[in-house]
Amino acid sequence: MNIQFFVNSKPNGLRQNIKPVKNIDFDLFPITDVETTNLRGKPMEGGIWTTDDGHTWIKHCLSYPLLLKIKSPAEETGWEMYKLTVKPGTKIYTIQSKEDYNYLKDKYLLENFLSFNYLDWEKISEDFDGVRITNQGLKETKGDLFGWEIPQTLWFRWVFEPPEKPTYVPIQK
Repeated sequence: MNIQFFVNSKPNGLRQNIKPVKNIDFDLFPITDVETTNLRGKPMEGGIWTTDDGHTWIKHCLSYPLLLKIKSPAEETGWEMYKLTVKPGTKIYTIQSKEDYNYLKDKYLLENFLSFNYLDWEKISEDFDGVRITNQGLKETKGDLFGWEIPQTLWFRWVFEPPEKPTYVPIQK
């Protein structure tokens, strides 16, 4: 996994200054609220997301009209795609199975409510540079990591060689 792709809908969207991840704030989102369960799989903010194949993210956006509305690229440029080379020695935690997820849950559980587990992304980011989920990991953890719909990596810090200029993928609706 030494190559990753960052896809953005806005020109010059790749930022090398990555905001730290923040856990869910249960004062803002009470754990008993139904909507809060939608926030259980990801940090509230921070990090950047990549995929092994940038086209996977574009296809995902195109298959969800609401997401496409939020992530729609500029008509004149299309999708901005950066090829990123991961530096050697980068510490990535990969979720390929339910056991891999259970390790994160057992070691980094922030809160459990009913059957929903909220992970402590801030602590995870202290131990790893990124967390990756594979297709197999998605199948085995369905429902555990809400919001991880495609194989992807959440990066907590900049661990890439200097990026080349982006390529542009035309809009295909």
